[in-house]
Amino acid sequence: PSTYGQPRYAGTKAFAVNTGQSTTVSVRCSMDNAAFQLLTDDSFYYTQYEVTATVGNRTVTLSDTQTMAYFNVDDTTGEAILSYHVTATTADGEKGTSSGQITLKRRNLSRLTLKAIAKGQIGIQIAYDDSFTPIVTEITLEE
Repeated sequence: PSTYGQPRYAGTKAFAVNTGQSTTVSVRCSMDNAAFQLLTDDSFYYTQYEVTATVGNRTVTLSDTQTMAYFNVDDTTGEAILSYHVTATTADGEKGTSSGQITLKRRNLSRLTLKAIAKGQIGIQIAYDDSFTPIVTEITLEE
């Protein structure tokens, strides 16, 4: 399995299976965990950066804008607290850091956008995207 996790899908639907018959059931499934992605904006002049993201006892490190990490959320609330720590370095060796927390939400992509706001300071913008498309899965059950 990937260090960054993967999307998990879940759905429920009541159905019956008659003895000796095959039954086809369509179940509408949605992402059951949360996704997290790192972005940078045009003001971000740091040449090297990484974000350490922790939920519970699981930590991943992101150092590019192409990777998406997936985290499980609480079954009841559908949320999880993600703690992040950003470290960045310019070509001249100037360093900047930022830390904080965001709430991840089930079926959402949380994007953390890094911005340079002053020498040695990194600004953070957080955006939530709930436009993940549900997946319909066909399953056939036989007794």
